[in-house]
Amino acid sequence: MTKAQILRGIHQMQAGLAVLESQVRGMSTFEDSIGVARGMPEIAGFAIALLAKNYCVPAENFPTRRRTEDIAWPRQILFYILRETTDMTLSEIGDLMNRDHGTVLHGIHHVRDRMETEPPVRAAILGLLEQVREEAILLEFQRIANGKSREGSA
Repeated sequence: MTKAQILRGIHQMQAGLAVLESQVRGMSTFEDSIGVARGMPEIAGFAIALLAKNYCVPAENFPTRRRTEDIAWPRQILFYILRETTDMTLSEIGDLMNRDHGTVLHGIHHVRDRMETEPPVRAAILGLLEQVREEAILLEFQRIANGKSREGSA
């Protein structure tokens, strides 16, 4: 590896970090605006923020009409994670991301297929799924500690 290649790699990493930092600053705004407007479950907001961070995609891009691979794949992972960790229906997940239930189902199947055939994909998604499940447990403990049920009533 030449010195120029190393420097180019360092520059790309610095640029990527700058993008990531700007995304992290924008996540709470996205969660607040979309979550309040659509009644998004707290765990969905966490999952979107987690995937945005891990895939270097602005959280605001998840519900857009864009279908490029850089956003489509993380969005499909989101479909899978929400289906595995919440009691949301396919239609509710689709409504959250401006998609119909058939698109959500297709995305879930696509993720499952890749998990079966690509061990690194499986490991990555299981790691993300574990993080979301841990956050769901923490959120539930917080609800209990605050004397609230899932629906927010005491």
